[in-house]
Amino acid sequence: MPPVDAMDGPRFALRCRVVTMDARDTVLDDGILYVDRGLVDHVLPAGAPPPPGYEQIVPVETAGTAYPGLIELHNHLPYDILRLWPVPRRFENRAQWGGSSNPDYRRLVTGPMDILGEDPETMPAIVRYAEVKALVNGTTTSEPLSS
Repeated sequence: MPPVDAMDGPRFALRCRVVTMDARDTVLDDGILYVDRGLVDHVLPAGAPPPPGYEQIVPVETAGTAYPGLIELHNHLPYDILRLWPVPRRFENRAQWGGSSNPDYRRLVTGPMDILGEDPETMPAIVRYAEVKALVNGTTTSEPLSS
């Protein structure tokens, strides 16, 4: 799929739970994000009529939650392909969950990524998948960090 050109991109709509982050903390349990040229154009309840120019567009059912315009400031994008790690206990700081004190973290998180990350054929597909997953969930910008 070619990249979306912000100046010439398609109009589309996403149906999902929408956390608007407005002054009233509005959450639409069944809402529609209308997007034009890469920008959120309208956010409406699913039962509302579509805005002008979107009458023929069928919203994509995402079954997810979107935070329109969310910027993710810290992520190791390739790790987003793994299942969520079942955190075994509360940790007081990030230095405690890895290493010998928690062998499951190595087995379930860093070990699989060490294997997948070494394959130059696989890594581009992993990153594309993680980026699409983030976009579908409302992240419009991410600051990827090396693993």
